[in-house]
Amino acid sequence: MKLFAVVGFKEFYSSRLPQEHDFSLLEKYPSDLLLLSLSKINSLLFNEGQDTRVNQLAILTACFPNIGEQKRKQIASFIVQSREKNIAFFTAPVLSRLIANCLLHFVPRTDNDAPINIGEFQESVFDTILIYNNQYYDSHPPDMDLATYEAIWHLGLSQQEYMRSHSDLIGIAPLKTFFLYKFLMDVLPSGSDYLREFCEHFGIPAYYNYIIFFIQIIEAIIQGDQNDQIKHVITPSSEQHQIISQFSIPEERLIDKKIKGNVHGELMTHPFYFITKETAAIIDPHYIRYVIDIGLPFQLYQHSSLNKGVAFPKFEDFKAMLGKKYYEEYIVNGLLQKIFNSKNYSLFTTEDNSPLPDFAVVRNQKDILLIEVKSASIHFNPLEDIDVEAFKKFVNEEFCKQKISPKQKNKGVYQLAKQIKELAMTDKLDCLIKDKSKKKRLSLFPVLIYTDDVMDMSGINSYINESFLKEIEPEKNFFKKIQPIVAINLSFFLRYYAELRQNHKLLLELITGYNNKVSELNKTYRKAEGNPVLFLNKNLSFEVYAAKKMQGSNFLKSFQAITNDFHLHT
Repeated sequence: MKLFAVVGFKEFYSSRLPQEHDFSLLEKYPSDLLLLSLSKINSLLFNEGQDTRVNQLAILTACFPNIGEQKRKQIASFIVQSREKNIAFFTAPVLSRLIANCLLHFVPRTDNDAPINIGEFQESVFDTILIYNNQYYDSHPPDMDLATYEAIWHLGLSQQEYMRSHSDLIGIAPLKTFFLYKFLMDVLPSGSDYLREFCEHFGIPAYYNYIIFFIQIIEAIIQGDQNDQIKHVITPSSEQHQIISQFSIPEERLIDKKIKGNVHGELMTHPFYFITKETAAIIDPHYIRYVIDIGLPFQLYQHSSLNKGVAFPKFEDFKAMLGKKYYEEYIVNGLLQKIFNSKNYSLFTTEDNSPLPDFAVVRNQKDILLIEVKSASIHFNPLEDIDVEAFKKFVNEEFCKQKISPKQKNKGVYQLAKQIKELAMTDKLDCLIKDKSKKKRLSLFPVLIYTDDVMDMSGINSYINESFLKEIEPEKNFFKKIQPIVAINLSFFLRYYAELRQNHKLLLELITGYNNKVSELNKTYRKAEGNPVLFLNKNLSFEVYAAKKMQGSNFLKSFQAITNDFHLHT
């Protein structure tokens, strides 16, 4: 999580927010002019480097060249006098909210438009962004204890990091799309027909053309920045136009006010806007990931006869099937088979109503990985509203739910705890070990593999372990060691596949190292309990820890290894 101080209207002008409504400075301007300006800023933010101040100055230079001399001096003075090295006037989540409001308050361009004073326009855009900064980031409840899960989740949700990973957009997302293609072809009856119908709808010769087209857009944005050319507008061919138009909100809907101004439900699903019939602005490059990854199953369902069959009368039915058959049995099972393909490791899978976890990996009869796969995804409303309580409810219900009646099932934490109890007290899991008398020598590594990137946020592992460690306390003395539970993103196994396959012990080593690091950070926090920075530090996510430990990892090797091992190129 990158920390920096966001400058708002109140801080910059040392005054209260204007009495007028937040969009009043911009309501007279044509929306296409606003969207061109804001998408240009987003393109620069997409390519930003590590130095926040340098990035912000680059945006000011490129996007606000015509602001008045007085405003220019005021900005320069503010930057120089700021005590914070990492200050930001522009952040992508705020720009998304402003763009959504531009569409909500849509103003079409007409032949009778008065000439626009560009300097005045740019100053109005700048001031409006500052107003939105205050509204967005000041939404943090003023009385909230900053050293709490709720506080760090509020921060995490507001930064939208679950949608803003370059490596996921450029590398992981394409891999997932190739896996989905392979699954449909290999496993799903009539899969080839569904893919053909999907391609016919978008007017493309093959499924891969869909993915390649969007990847080329991303590459053009990156290469444009390297060549000092800001690539935030594209001119698609007639074939490409057919694709892009389905991910752009039609002007008629905007004029008729048939949108809600929703970022997650409308902007992310429509990351393009046609300035003219031939030219489209890229509203936010990160949102292209929705088109090629997160929203792809829905596109396949919507634009094929999948939605007409009896097997999946609703998209939720198709999604539920993907959770079990695709994520768990196809991807995770396949990855674990390859990663632990060694005489020192044994992989066990579960059947329905089996006491086994989804997967168990036994190493040399000493270490046991107990793995549950969770493909649950949160509804976009809590993300849109930065609703921490709704997010917490999602975590509790999908990853930390205890069975309290015969009709209910344990989920996540309590599934793994139940399995540990069975291994300790009964013979139901004895198939995992050869010598039942040596359970005392076992080290257990409980793991939850999830698919929703929102679970990457800090604090998740610490939060679910509060329930887990309490639940398995009576069983601790039955084994050599029970590691705290670790939630790991499915993307981790794709990102570091080559290293995991080469070093079979790597996953166990990373889990052990992560838990030791968290224990160390907890000790530091106890010396200054209540310190919000130390609280954030001690709630380190496994994803962040692994990224630091795996610095220098070559994702291209993993991409090539997965493509070859799973025949994704055929």
